[in-house]
Amino acid sequence: TEIRGVKMEVGDIRGMLAIARKARGITQKELAERCGLAEVAIRKYETGRRFPNAETLKRITKELGVKIVVIPEKELGGE
Repeated sequence: TEIRGVKMEVGDIRGMLAIARKARGITQKELAERCGLAEVAIRKYETGRRFPNAETLKRITKELGVKIVVIPEKELGGE
C-alpha cells in the first residue's frame, strides 16, 4: 500500500499512521504487537496525544510499509 503525493506537516503524522494502518487492514492492537509496543501507545500516536521517538517511528513505518521523507520547505517552494 502506498500513500503518494500527499503533503503532510509534522503534526499530520498521526493521520498518516492511522491511514496507513487501516490501508494495511490491521488493528491498533496488531500493529502494537508487531512493533513491540502497547496498544495505548499506538492510539496516542494516532490521536496526537503523544509523538513517537525516531526509533519507534522507524519501527512503525517499517511495519506499515511506508517511509517518511523530510524535504526542506524551500525545496517545495516555501520560504
